Amino acid sequence: MELLGQNFGSHNEKRTIILWARGCGKTYCMACMAIAHFLRSIILEAIYFDELIKETEIAWLVKIDKEEIWFPKSQCELDEDDKKVEVPEWLAIEKGLV
Repeated sequence: MELLGQNFGSHNEKRTIILWARGCGKTYCMACMAIAHFLRSIILEAIYFDELIKETEIAWLVKIDKEEIWFPKSQCELDEDDKKVEVPEWLAIEKGLV
């Protein structure tokens, strides 16, 4: 089976999250569902935009192709020089960008 692992911790402490490609095999396993939800929240997608149209205290409005899309600052990071927004994978999917 294919494994996905990531090390966390400091100094000599080493903790590893390991997921089986198909989870543990149990339907609705709460541990597998929680880990999958966590990973979806930290995996970032780089979305390139054409123009920063507007910025408010809580969001950026950017133009991608001919479409205007809002990105919440609480969930994203914007690099105006590279014309790139880094967004969680779930948000990119929700907005139809991946």
